[in-house]
Amino acid sequence: MDESKNVERLEKTLMSTTYGDLFEVQVPEQQNAIMKQPDAPATLRAIVQRTASPMQARFFAAELLFVRQPDFPAAADAASLPGIYAWALANQPTGNLWGLPGDDDGQAGKHVLRVGQPMVAALLPLFQDDRLLPFDGSIEATAAGLWQVRVKDVAASLVAHILKQPFPKQADKATRDGFIKDLETKAKQ
Repeated sequence: MDESKNVERLEKTLMSTTYGDLFEVQVPEQQNAIMKQPDAPATLRAIVQRTASPMQARFFAAELLFVRQPDFPAAADAASLPGIYAWALANQPTGNLWGLPGDDDGQAGKHVLRVGQPMVAALLPLFQDDRLLPFDGSIEATAAGLWQVRVKDVAASLVAHILKQPFPKQADKATRDGFIKDLETKAKQ
C-alpha cells in the first residue's frame, strides 16, 4: 500500500476515535491497533507534517508518537507541533489532558513543555481566550470549577513554565489576568 493510502486510512481511524479512547484507558487497545498497522510511525509522522490533514488527526498522531516513539519529535516534526498543540488546547473538550494551571501538567501539557520555546508564540493568541475549560473527575473538576480555569489560564501556565516563571495557580481571575498581561509582554520581548 502506498504512503498516501496509509495516510488516508490512518487519518480516518484517528478521526473516528477520541482522546479518551486512545489515552485514558487501562489497556490501550486503540493505540496498539494503530501501531500495528504497516509503517505506522512513518505514517503518523506524515500526518503530523501534512497541513492538509485534519488538525484532530494531526494532534492524535503527535500524541501517539510522543507516547510510543522515544525519538519524537525529530527536527522535521518539530516545526509542525506548535500550531497543532495550540489548536488542540483551543478545541479539545476537556482540560484534563493539559493539567491544572500551575500544577502537574497533563499528558498533552507535558508534550508542550518538551517542545519548549517554539510553543510560546503559538500559545500567545490563546491569552485572549476567556472560555472556561471543563475538567472531568472529582478533584481536578472541583478545583477547576472553583478557580474558573479558562483556556487562557492553561496557555499562560504552559508559557510561564517554558519561560521559568511561577504561575499564580490559586489566584482570583483578576490577579491571573494581570499576570497573563505581564507574561505576554515578557514573552514578546
